[in-house]
Amino acid sequence: MKVKMVLITILVMLSNITLEAKPTYTIGFIGNSLSTNSSNLYDALSLLLEDINKKTENYELQKKFFEDDENLVDNIKHEKNLIAITGIILEKHKKVLENIDDIPVFLIGTEYLSIDDKKNIFRIAPSNLDLARILCRIQISVLQKRNFAILYTDGYDEFLKIAEAYKDTVLKNKASVGYFRSVDAERKDFETILIRLRELKVNTIFFAGLMEQASLIAKQSRELNVGADFSSISDICNKEFIKKAKDGSQGAHFVLSVPPSLYSLKKMRSFLEKYNETHKGTDAKLPFIFDTVNIIQYCLDKGKIESGLLKECLITEEFEGATGNIKFNEKGLRVAYPPYFYVIRGKEFLYRKLNAKEKDLFYKMR
Repeated sequence: MKVKMVLITILVMLSNITLEAKPTYTIGFIGNSLSTNSSNLYDALSLLLEDINKKTENYELQKKFFEDDENLVDNIKHEKNLIAITGIILEKHKKVLENIDDIPVFLIGTEYLSIDDKKNIFRIAPSNLDLARILCRIQISVLQKRNFAILYTDGYDEFLKIAEAYKDTVLKNKASVGYFRSVDAERKDFETILIRLRELKVNTIFFAGLMEQASLIAKQSRELNVGADFSSISDICNKEFIKKAKDGSQGAHFVLSVPPSLYSLKKMRSFLEKYNETHKGTDAKLPFIFDTVNIIQYCLDKGKIESGLLKECLITEEFEGATGNIKFNEKGLRVAYPPYFYVIRGKEFLYRKLNAKEKDLFYKMR
């Protein structure tokens, strides 16, 4: 009789444990396990999920590392309770993403992926195209530039797309493009082009291309007294650019996806303090993985757990993240990004913070 009662008690206890067990959902991370960058971001994801799991009683979040190999698509499709994917997602993953329709994918890097018709892909970080548009809008609204020359390295689809996005922004805002052309990837002498730009009296040169060529164009432009500001993509945020461009580097401008100190993003300070106990918090993707996890938590707390409801939540809701206001349109593109404008002075990359009036002018640009 006693044995029977003990068995009944055990069964009741097991039943209660089953009833009280929280549902578990998985956030997947695409990366290369041999990459320090992937490992650090995956550690950041771990810390964020640990913090959420300590506070929530309705569900539990777990992480899953998806190795970037030939089994990536199958591993994703076979994972149970997978509700979102993020990580080091590059141009080469387009075919992978084309096979994923029902799971929200968050892009936390600036790498450009030309997938515009996928309803489950959400770009939370600005792409290189977005950064070019932001730079152009600052140059027109704040620096009052009106006549632009646009150059790009031939043979690279992304450089062409960046140049086109920049040109489109110039024209939308009723400024002029006096010169637009590609340059061969091996070209080192730009004298004839720069003399022509001097004749056209362009006041801004934008170059989308290889850093080596950016340094040569900036250097030769200064030597030939073209009289135009030089600007480029974020690759010129590099000491090697200053060294090779010499005086031509001075006054060059570009934009980044984040401010110089991540600690200026108040919402993620406590997370950074914990993360920096074992890591260096300099990765520009950290704020975007932070916002990704918090957005997912927000939607889950509202009961939007099924993939369709989660995607609906992402499109219909607005979020106040570490990286500012986050609102996605129906294509999964973020409506606006905060502008982080930099100018090279001496050997430093100086953050030129826009004041309230300048920000207002910037946001009025198209």
